[in-house]
Amino acid sequence: MRKRPDWGCRGEGRGGGPGRRYFGRGNVKFALLELLAKEPMHGYQMMKALEERSDGRYTPSAGSIYPTLQMMEDRGWIDPEEEGGKKVYRATAAGLAALKEWNEQSRSECERLDAEPLSSRERRLGDTFELIRLLTKAEKKASFSAGYAAKYESFLNTSLQELRTLLTDGRTEESRDRNQAADDVTDISESEDTDRDDTSAIQSKPRRGE
Repeated sequence: MRKRPDWGCRGEGRGGGPGRRYFGRGNVKFALLELLAKEPMHGYQMMKALEERSDGRYTPSAGSIYPTLQMMEDRGWIDPEEEGGKKVYRATAAGLAALKEWNEQSRSECERLDAEPLSSRERRLGDTFELIRLLTKAEKKASFSAGYAAKYESFLNTSLQELRTLLTDGRTEESRDRNQAADDVTDISESEDTDRDDTSAIQSKPRRGE
């Protein structure tokens, strides 16, 4: 079973990652609705909650969250209130209904995707982004523990050396393949030249009586 993000299959579940959208296009609003369905929040709380639930893979900005909240307010999905000098948002009945509909569609999409076998490239990409996520968490932990940092540095040194060796071996294999391909072309060309020479010799041989 492939691993899914918290909010359905339309985000990073099929090969997304750092540098890509964690959520599918337009789905941030449903992630916000899911947060507000549990409790009222102000904008900064929602931004931090999204970052934490994505394990740091998605870092929302005020420039993306607040326009989305305004759009949700215009649709009647959320109701803002002033509390303690801050604007706190609550999910409305219309917002909860929209969230329920989206969740049903998302589950259907998950089932469809889970029925499809992952290609080897999709598996590699998934493992790569999971490795990046774990390295980020390990780096944060290393900043608070000298003993952990030493172990982490040892792991990095070993892993980097193995990766460099792998890349070097890969370049060697590519060079060998290119040389082999060039040799094959040369052999074919020489064979064609030989065939032409044999044909010319046969055609130029005098026939009896000439």
